[in-house]
Amino acid sequence: MGFRRLLLPGAGFVVLAQTLSAGAGDDWPRYAHDPALTARTPLAGRITQPRTAWSCSVAGREWRIEIVPADRDSQRLLSASDPAPAAVSPRVAAAGPRRLDLDGTGTVRPAVETYHERWARVLPGVKGWQRVAWSHTWTDQKVCRLQLFAYDQGFNAPRLVWQTDPPEDNMFQPLDLVYDLEGDGVPEVCVAAHYRVMIFEGTTGRKETELRYH
Repeated sequence: MGFRRLLLPGAGFVVLAQTLSAGAGDDWPRYAHDPALTARTPLAGRITQPRTAWSCSVAGREWRIEIVPADRDSQRLLSASDPAPAAVSPRVAAAGPRRLDLDGTGTVRPAVETYHERWARVLPGVKGWQRVAWSHTWTDQKVCRLQLFAYDQGFNAPRLVWQTDPPEDNMFQPLDLVYDLEGDGVPEVCVAAHYRVMIFEGTTGRKETELRYH
C-alpha cells in the first residue's frame, strides 16, 4: 500500500514518499484503526532511504492597510518581498456600538449588545426599541428564561413584556438573532444553544420550533 506522510518542521512542510507492505485484511478497517483509537497500525514499513519529493513554505505575512482621504489617485502593489513595515498604531478608531433612540424620546444612546443580548424593533405600536436577553447564560439548571424588555416608559424603567415559560436548562453562551424569518412582518428570535436551535415568536415569546442534535 503506498501513501505519503506530511512532516511539519517549523514554518514549512515536506512530503516523504513511503511504501508499506500490507497483507490481505491487515489494512485499517475503520477510523483510528482500533477500539482504543490509537491511530497506529502494526504494519512494518520497508523504507530505507527517505527522500524529499517536494516542499513549500507556509509562512505568512500580515498586512495592515489604513485608508485615508487624499486629493490624488494612488496605487499600491503588495509584494511578499517587501520589507516588513514598522508597527504603527492606526489613526482610525474602531467602530463602537450602534447609537439608537432606544426609549423613543429622541435621545440617542449606544445600543450595547452581547452574544445573547440584542436590540430590535419587535413590538408594533410600541415606541423605541426592545431588548431580548437571557436571564441566565451559564448553567445546566432549569432556570433560564428568554426575556423581552421594552423601554417605552423610559430608558431607566425597562418593562418586562414576556419571558419564556417553562424555563430552559443547559444554557451555555447562547447566540441570539432577531429576524423576520417567515416574512410575515413579525420578527422571530432564533437561538443557537447547547446542542439545539430554538425559534421563538417575537411578540409573545411562544416557542415555534426546536431542533435538537447530538
